[in-house]
Parts: sequence; structure tokens; C-alpha cells
Amino acid sequence: MIYILHSEKLESFHLCLLLKAILCISYNSQLWQNKYF
Repeated sequence: MIYILHSEKLESFHLCLLLKAILCISYNSQLWQNKYF
């Protein structure tokens, strides 16, 4: 039971990291577009 809860926490943590990475990448690409286009 504890193990399942732990893995769920890990999954949500990785999802959060993934979301932040995607936001960061899209923000950077927007900056690039504003600079050069």
C-alpha cells in the first residue's frame, strides 16, 4: 500500500517536471519568434 502511494507521488512529480519543461520550451520558442520574426 505504501509502495503504491509512493509510486503515485513519483508519477505526479515527474508529470509536474514534464509540464514545467514544456512550458519553459514553449516560452523560449516564443522569445525566439519575437526576436527574429
